[in-house]
Amino acid sequence: MEYIKQLDCGDYIQITAVQPDIFRFRLGKDTRFEPSSTERFGVLNLDFDPVLSLLQETNDEIIVTAGDNRICLNRSTCEIMVFRNDEIVTQFTPYCAVGQCGNGLNINIEDDEKFYGLGYRHAKHLQLRGASYRNHVAYGQSYGPIPFLMSSKGWAVYYNTTFDSYFDVGNTDEDKIHIWSENADFDAFILLGNSYRDLIGRFTEITGRPALMPLWGYGFMFICNEKENQFDILNDADKFMTHKIPCDMLGLEPGWMSKYYDDSLDKDWNSEKFYMPWWSEDRTLFKDVTFIGALKRYGFKLSLWLCCDYDIYAEEMRRNRHTESANVLPEKPYDFGKLDFDTKAHGPRYMDQSQKKDVSWFDHLKKFIDSGVEAFKQDPAYVVNDHPDRLYANGMTDAEAHNIYSTVLAKQVHESYKDYTGMRSMYFLGTAYTGIQRWEPTWTCDSGGRDDVLIGILQYGLCGHMNVTCDMDVHNIDGIHFGFLLPWSLANSWASIEHPWWLGKELYDVFVYYAKLHYSLIPYIYSYAFEGHFSGMPIVRSMNLMYEKDENCDDLTHQYMLGDSLLVGAFTDRVYLPEGQWIDYWTGELYQGAEQIDYVCPKDKGGALFVKSGAILPRWKTDVLSAQSKNSRELIIEYYEGAAGRFTLYEDDGISYGYEQDQYAKTDIVITVAENEQIHIDFTQNNAEYCGFDGARTICFAIKGDGKEKPVFFNGTQLSDTPAYQRGTVRVTFLERGINQEAV
Repeated sequence: MEYIKQLDCGDYIQITAVQPDIFRFRLGKDTRFEPSSTERFGVLNLDFDPVLSLLQETNDEIIVTAGDNRICLNRSTCEIMVFRNDEIVTQFTPYCAVGQCGNGLNINIEDDEKFYGLGYRHAKHLQLRGASYRNHVAYGQSYGPIPFLMSSKGWAVYYNTTFDSYFDVGNTDEDKIHIWSENADFDAFILLGNSYRDLIGRFTEITGRPALMPLWGYGFMFICNEKENQFDILNDADKFMTHKIPCDMLGLEPGWMSKYYDDSLDKDWNSEKFYMPWWSEDRTLFKDVTFIGALKRYGFKLSLWLCCDYDIYAEEMRRNRHTESANVLPEKPYDFGKLDFDTKAHGPRYMDQSQKKDVSWFDHLKKFIDSGVEAFKQDPAYVVNDHPDRLYANGMTDAEAHNIYSTVLAKQVHESYKDYTGMRSMYFLGTAYTGIQRWEPTWTCDSGGRDDVLIGILQYGLCGHMNVTCDMDVHNIDGIHFGFLLPWSLANSWASIEHPWWLGKELYDVFVYYAKLHYSLIPYIYSYAFEGHFSGMPIVRSMNLMYEKDENCDDLTHQYMLGDSLLVGAFTDRVYLPEGQWIDYWTGELYQGAEQIDYVCPKDKGGALFVKSGAILPRWKTDVLSAQSKNSRELIIEYYEGAAGRFTLYEDDGISYGYEQDQYAKTDIVITVAENEQIHIDFTQNNAEYCGFDGARTICFAIKGDGKEKPVFFNGTQLSDTPAYQRGTVRVTFLERGINQEAV
């Protein structure tokens, strides 16, 4: 429900109850409130059923009530108070300044209030209070800024602008947040919830739930050295197979192009490295006899590196038939000018040279897709660069268009690939802005794979972006540990030698072990990808997101939860274990939580990995070398004794968009232990036909505890040697904790 009222100063305010817990506020000089850029680009989703709300007015106040929430607006001061169940949640004052001073928002904050969000930027802390931040996509400093900020008091603000915005979080004034934007239009959302999980859910409700990558996308990608030719690449593939190292994707860097860093629509293969005779240069007709065809026969996907300097907004204009008006940059208030932004190698770009009339960016990728390419890596060049003299086809200046560029590009490729192939796309970017989670994955760009990147991945998660990885540091055991305990894993040779068989025996053994560990965990990871698609929750979760009431988790930057049950320590020997019982995955040693420990890592492991007592981990066997392997139909379900466990397993064909029409198998697994040590397994499967394969399967339950056999009841019946459920056989093996055995 939407209300437009005039304030005493003559301005108009629009208050919209988007949902009972989501309110939108806009200021203007008249009653015309045009759709924002994010709405026109389809980034902002406000297509909800009308919310029942109540408007009350007095001479001094405008009151809007929706559900348990109440908005009270003072007509003369424009001060807004937000109440939930008659208790004040937050208090703020918006403003839309006269002239070129932009617009802003001043929020009163409490002494003990903590703040999280604002996307991926160079930072040392997750907790943001006490500093100022610029939301501008830039090389090195902020690859993925998102103007979304959560409070520990149960509210969040999303500042709906594609212009640069600035958040002064208790820096200039300890008791206030100052938000300012270059845009002349004030547009902000206040979101309410009982937890960070709720607030992320509200945010992704209006900016889009995370999309699922292809199942193989959650595996491992190896990007070859850019000097390699087609035979070198085939040799790499052969090495992965003969060494039995799991790998689904091989990638090429800019050396694959006939013209280095070609950002045009005319790019083509380097004919010396990827030779085809003149009569077979149409690789779409001869794709089976190319190196791509050979890779596909052995189960490898191919990814191509891209750089882009294209006016993608021309395509948006063709799609949406709208035009924008140019805007003048305003002066900055407060002390935001001191924020350091070094453009490094990615300075401003001038003069658009690559545009082709009525041709979308995706069109020129079709010939590569037709020849067998199934993934693309979008480099920061030249998406991250400013374009000071550019006026885009839809009338937007770079000031308005720059930040949202990555999201619009991701959207166009995602939707076009879906229309062209019917399959999920894998077009991963190094830069991001609001809404990126809705369409494509990202990696943490050119930042390497150490602890500063871990903070960036946690920052993304606190804004609802889940499909994130980094360039793994394969030359250090802790970098391998971290790189393989992410939603998807990536090693990038570029101009180096990152090939696992050239790392030396010690690191090679570690690499192979962790690669197999990652692949065995894909059913677990993929199920949390499904959960993220439904709720907005990330797969990699900061500790404060999972243990919000535990102040010891407020700013932990060297550990995280992978899903609900696995606690990963990275680049540290100090690990905090929250309340409960925890099991060292490597040794089986039991720890009582609510304490910090000095962790001694086994020599051949790169960091701590703990399993929460009661955890249920669905896994593949360690001989699965590809997400497409037939061996993946055999499922191991590990249960760690010590508490009741619950898990929802999701499975589907892994490649189509059937999941958007509920075409997936959902299996609820609940395990409890009675006083007489009877183990009760409740296994409820729905839509089993969407598992991605036909026929029966064997489900092997591995009970990890003291190793002693106990009576097991499956769906109320004690297990025998006969098949235990309608689609296959159930077997149970009792194993000791810390003994890395598989159920057989």
